[in-house]
Amino acid sequence: MVKPSRMLSEKVLADPRSRKARKELAALASADQIEQLCGLEAMAQVGAWSKELRPDRVVAYAMADPKMEGNAFSADGAALHSKRDWFKIQFRCEPRKDWADLSLPDEGGSLD
Repeated sequence: MVKPSRMLSEKVLADPRSRKARKELAALASADQIEQLCGLEAMAQVGAWSKELRPDRVVAYAMADPKMEGNAFSADGAALHSKRDWFKIQFRCEPRKDWADLSLPDEGGSLD
């Protein structure tokens, strides 16, 4: 299990090439914003952890429904796409201190 020491999605979203992604993220419902931000963070962390993998997509609900547990988003049945392959992954995202700055609400329950 990889336990990141810092958030990487902020740097990805700050890149001028992410302008469209930032705009689309802001237009999503709050639960979808959380899921997308956490998926982006998971891809960034995997990319930083492995120089062999080049994540370009994550599907949090691929094999199991993701959940909000307090301030944590959990995706136990996620799939990550890299190059031409899919990989099963699971991740837990707790960017609490950053949620207010990103206009993300603190919600509980399922994300269906």
